[in-house]
Amino acid sequence: MLCWHDEGKKRLYWCERYGAAFMGGTNANPPSRFLRNIPSNLVQTTGLFGEEPKAAPKPKADGLDLSAGDHVEHTQFGKGVVVSCTPVRDDQEVVVVFDGVGIKKLLLSLAQLKRVD
Repeated sequence: MLCWHDEGKKRLYWCERYGAAFMGGTNANPPSRFLRNIPSNLVQTTGLFGEEPKAAPKPKADGLDLSAGDHVEHTQFGKGVVVSCTPVRDDQEVVVVFDGVGIKKLLLSLAQLKRVD
């Protein structure tokens, strides 16, 4: 989040990013609840360089449907076993125990996991 105001202190500019990559997953924080306290007639929403804002593209999980006990493989962490899958917005948070690496929480749409037998 980045925030600044003009010199006349009549405008406040608020910028935020869609999400941040962190250890094989993303951290997508929702906007602050305090933004709802600003009267809607005082808010003007625009996208980059003043164009209308566009919804961020939703990553695809390529139809991979995982559940606890499934064996998977990750390009960086190697082979592992799914411990749990939890719905998170339009995605799934997958907890996997990787051999020799440990436990990792990953978003299914970004993790690039492959099911292995």
